[in-house]
Amino acid sequence: MRGILFSLFFVSFLLGTSPEEITYLLKSKKVKDRWNGLNLLEKVEDKEIRLKLLIPLLSDAKKKLRRKALDILGRIKEEEIIPYLDKVRREEKDWHLRYQAIKYLVQFTTSAVHPLLLDSLRNDPELKIRALVFKSVSGDGLKESALEIALEDRDKRMREEALEQLKRLVDSSKLRLLSSFFEKERDKRLREKGLDILKDIKRREVIPLLVKILREDESSSLRKKAIEILYQLPFPEALPALAKGVKDEEMDIRLFTLSLLAKKGDKRVIGALKVALKDKKEKVRLYALYTLGLISRMYPPPSPALGGLLMALKDEEEKIVLVALDIIKLFPEERIVPALEELFERRNSKRIRKKIVNCLVATRSQTALPLLFRILHSTPYKEEKEEIERAILELITPLSK
Repeated sequence: MRGILFSLFFVSFLLGTSPEEITYLLKSKKVKDRWNGLNLLEKVEDKEIRLKLLIPLLSDAKKKLRRKALDILGRIKEEEIIPYLDKVRREEKDWHLRYQAIKYLVQFTTSAVHPLLLDSLRNDPELKIRALVFKSVSGDGLKESALEIALEDRDKRMREEALEQLKRLVDSSKLRLLSSFFEKERDKRLREKGLDILKDIKRREVIPLLVKILREDESSSLRKKAIEILYQLPFPEALPALAKGVKDEEMDIRLFTLSLLAKKGDKRVIGALKVALKDKKEKVRLYALYTLGLISRMYPPPSPALGGLLMALKDEEEKIVLVALDIIKLFPEERIVPALEELFERRNSKRIRKKIVNCLVATRSQTALPLLFRILHSTPYKEEKEEIERAILELITPLSK
């Protein structure tokens, strides 16, 4: 204490003010006196003296005096002022002064400051302060921690800025942060921005996250976008994930998924197409049927999709059955005969009988003859009988040779 008083005396001597007067001014009840005392203290070069006398003024009742004291403190620029800046950051009610304290804190590169900055980013109620911290942090580890906090910020603008900064991270960090982001983010436009970032990550680890979005996101446009990204991924695991879109609640998305599966033409999606064949919407069932036909063309006999095509023969809509018969005719294997016989017993319309006959003839197999004779004897139409007789002859003639 004696050393401080001596230094004050020396400084006061140089300034023409006694040490007692400086101390008196800083402790005076008059705002003007305390202000003058701060002006005198500002010229004191001894750091220890300034700190000793400044600290009480950081809690002064008058904002302008707290600001003045904070300015003087900030110009010291040494690490021992960090605890005092932290106190202002945590306890000051006026956000302008908290902002000022943060500006001084971000000038320090020591790791001791990092948790203080992250705490303000997470908890300070003032957006401008949170934005200042987020803009000021640097270094991969600290930046990633700041991004994680900013992506959960209460203000949409902060979350949007965090997404922009997220693009600069490595893919593994992007994935980790986006997984948490999609769990909590409710704004559709921001989720869409998150998907845009996800689209550029060509890694297998993206697939589970896209599947989760496909299953759970309330926005049909975002689910559709997730399907598009899955379609573009070059990994075999992406195809079964893509096929899950055939179970979406929106018909347009189910149809969109089927169109992409048709482009893929991979037999691994046949199971999903069989699910689509049971869809309540006729249009979806037709799309699934056409897709099965396209897949059948891409593989040599026996067709891996034939089982699904035969399933369509049990559809309640005659239109679906007729289309299925047209496609089955292109893949005339002997194993279609029992299914055609079952269909004949259930559905005996003239149009269906005609297409059954065409399929049976296309098999070029003797196993088709018994059913052809049954159809011949069942029809009352002369013209139809003649057509069936010609079909039977067409099958028998090569056999007789």
